[in-house]
Amino acid sequence: MFKAFRTKNFFVTGPPGAGKSRLIQKVIEFLQRDGFKVSGITCPEVRRHGRRWGFKIINLATKEEGILASVDVPEGPRVSKYRVNMKDLERAAEWLRQMLNNPEFHVIVVDEIGKMECFSQKFCTVVRNLLNSEKPVIGVVSMKRSAHPLIAHVYQRADTKVYFLPRGASNEYRERIAREIYSNIKKILHKD
Repeated sequence: MFKAFRTKNFFVTGPPGAGKSRLIQKVIEFLQRDGFKVSGITCPEVRRHGRRWGFKIINLATKEEGILASVDVPEGPRVSKYRVNMKDLERAAEWLRQMLNNPEFHVIVVDEIGKMECFSQKFCTVVRNLLNSEKPVIGVVSMKRSAHPLIAHVYQRADTKVYFLPRGASNEYRERIAREIYSNIKKILHKD
């Protein structure tokens, strides 16, 4: 099914507010429309009273949710004004491990690989296993390559392409990237 050394992992990076997660959501929609089973995790922001309160973790397969980080988490590693909820982050790593081993899923989403997520060694190990698997992986990765060895590893892999999405990019530019990722994954899965 998979040819060695072929690009099979596709990530988007860029500044906050550039629309990276929306772009990945568009790729998911294209793939699902064609009957591909897509699973993984997303980490959308949570706003309360007009301010960013934190970030959720959502299991795309089961719709289970957890809290990745928030201003109200009482303990855990600190990133800016947030504390990382290690319990839910470890649970998300387990979700990814199960998805990796489930032949029902064709493509895995990891939105995102950033400083917060890298506090979990289990998460880092599972992501490396996903990147090494035959399953295509799509997601968002931090622009700060030096923030963690896993982030640097994503950028260095020969089988991984990282697209830069600037803030204010046109809809046409986003659409072109989404369609390119979608087209490449279709080829990988031999359904073009």
